[in-house]
Amino acid sequence: MLLKKFILYYLYTILLVPILERVVFGSLDKVTFHPGIIIHVTVLGLLVFNFFKTKFKKYIISYMIIGFFIVYIMNFFIIEQIQFSNISSSSSISYTLKIFLLLFISDYIYKNKNFFLQKLDTILLINAIVILANIIIGYTFKIGWQSYSIEGIDNSFRGFLAGNDTSIFAFTSFGYSLFSFFKYKSKSKKIVYLLLIILSIYSMYIIATKAMFVAMIILFLFSIRNGFKIRTLILGITIISIAIISFLSVPAVQERILKNYLIQKKQTAERLNVDAVPESLKWLNEIAPGRTVIGLTLVMQMIKNDPLNLILGYGVSGIYEAFGRPPMMHLFSPIGHYGLLGWLIFYLPQLLLAIKIIKKRKITMITTLYLAIFLYGTLGGFVYGNAATSVIYALLFAISLFTIKYKKGVLL
Repeated sequence: MLLKKFILYYLYTILLVPILERVVFGSLDKVTFHPGIIIHVTVLGLLVFNFFKTKFKKYIISYMIIGFFIVYIMNFFIIEQIQFSNISSSSSISYTLKIFLLLFISDYIYKNKNFFLQKLDTILLINAIVILANIIIGYTFKIGWQSYSIEGIDNSFRGFLAGNDTSIFAFTSFGYSLFSFFKYKSKSKKIVYLLLIILSIYSMYIIATKAMFVAMIILFLFSIRNGFKIRTLILGITIISIAIISFLSVPAVQERILKNYLIQKKQTAERLNVDAVPESLKWLNEIAPGRTVIGLTLVMQMIKNDPLNLILGYGVSGIYEAFGRPPMMHLFSPIGHYGLLGWLIFYLPQLLLAIKIIKKRKITMITTLYLAIFLYGTLGGFVYGNAATSVIYALLFAISLFTIKYKKGVLL
């Protein structure tokens, strides 16, 4: 019971701790050890001990843990220590520990799903309040650090967390608030969640990233949650079309969302190593995010150059030397880092879960938020490399696995 409470409070504070750290330390780039690292390593150590202490249970997360451990050992000693021995392994170890944190906390939450289901509302509510306060207060009072230092981005907001942290938690806050508004009958609760919906939309307007487009997908899934029937499908398409047209017709929104998004996309494409991009893929620069081109180019290079790298990857550190810049999207990143074996063991189960959710029509709040983060990461976000996003994703992944097997009704 003590470990359950410890993990629960860890979930409550996954955003609060990094915000406080940045208030105290500023940038963490030159801070070797800070409270966040100590907490994450402690949590991971306790979860690893608990995993091997308890009886092995035959289900997908357990196999993912064992399989990924074997792949990483081969990747680390064969690729990083031999093929790229001149590169420091510290970033590789740090990044991979976050993936192990995701896997082990998924395992623990799945084994104790009823306990965490009871606490899910509180976990999501606390993190929603923390991230929205970070975005809105930082933007309003110009405190913290500029979120995007790329030249050309207009009116970039300030805060103590930025990038994919803010994007992911902003649209999960929107989805959680939307489902909760219709779930509760109490007028006072409806007022609270309506306020959170408004603040979430305003926050996504402030950060001006892909979060707003993911929110539209959440709205679409919510509108058809009672089944993929023609009537509900038409209703969902109508709602999302009206929302997009209405929202993007506002001049201020056009200036902030569309202009900033297009500038970021253009600058990402310009940073590509053009010589490494096959002629057949260069046209994608005009219509797709630069990360898509990077990812496709990387896979084509791996197929062409070295079968060993295709199977085991370049390693997290080696990929920079081999390619210059890794694809920050989860459709391709596991292949680049851990090879085809790593992709099959780590990413494929997530993809299959997403397919099962849609196929079985299990559109609940939990599965919708899982699908939203999965889609964001697959198409160009960066989830696994950050402890906070890894942990919230692990929570949704574990409970979504349980939800698709639930026979007596629909979990909210």
